[in-house]
Amino acid sequence: MPILVLMREAWSRVKSNGGAAGYDKVKISDIVHSGVDEYLLALARELKTETYKAQPILRVYIPKSNGKLRPLGIPTVKDRIVQMCCKLVVEPIFEADLSGFFDTTPHDKFMFLVEQRITDRRILKLIRQWLKAPIFEDNKLNKNSKGTPQGGISGWDYITFAG
Repeated sequence: MPILVLMREAWSRVKSNGGAAGYDKVKISDIVHSGVDEYLLALARELKTETYKAQPILRVYIPKSNGKLRPLGIPTVKDRIVQMCCKLVVEPIFEADLSGFFDTTPHDKFMFLVEQRITDRRILKLIRQWLKAPIFEDNKLNKNSKGTPQGGISGWDYITFAG
């Protein structure tokens, strides 16, 4: 599938999900107003030249019914578009659902499992960037050493390695 076709599908899905701005404060409406096609072309160039870099994850907390707070990680819209592209390509390779696995799994074990099925070094590089993206919380960047934050691309944190 040509990259721009994939990116337009990813953009469509990210836009339809809505969601808040991430660490860079860029909203979906900002991209719409500045020109989606130009934005996607520039992003495609970043991917092709391998200059794309994952941005920090914005940490927010939402209240649960039991009074506790649930942490969410909000990627930038740009990261969500690239993550959705990756999801569209990678998801058919993996099957089933393993709830909770992605919250606590050490990154090295996660990547070992991914590398059993994915050999494209560019995809692996992107996944490593997203795993290692720092968490922006309490006005500071914190290291991210395990798991993947809930709140990113819907379903990305449920791709599993069964089957």
